Amino acid sequence: MIHIIILMTMNTDHRKSTLKTILPVIVLALGIVLLVLNIVIEDEPGALPLAVTLIGAIWLVVQRVAASKRKSEHPR
Repeated sequence: MIHIIILMTMNTDHRKSTLKTILPVIVLALGIVLLVLNIVIEDEPGALPLAVTLIGAIWLVVQRVAASKRKSEHPR
């Protein structure tokens, strides 16, 4: 709840960049949770949790690289 209030008070550019970081982290965390559950229950990782984890990790790296490029192009 507090996080939502903080997001509402931020300016729109910072809010967009925060959401662009939060979504890949959520996907990555979901993939890791699914991977751990699959290993515990079935004793093997499974393709879908591995794919979700990989997608989340790649998405997060791409967002971070793009953010650093934008920051270096427009220093404040």
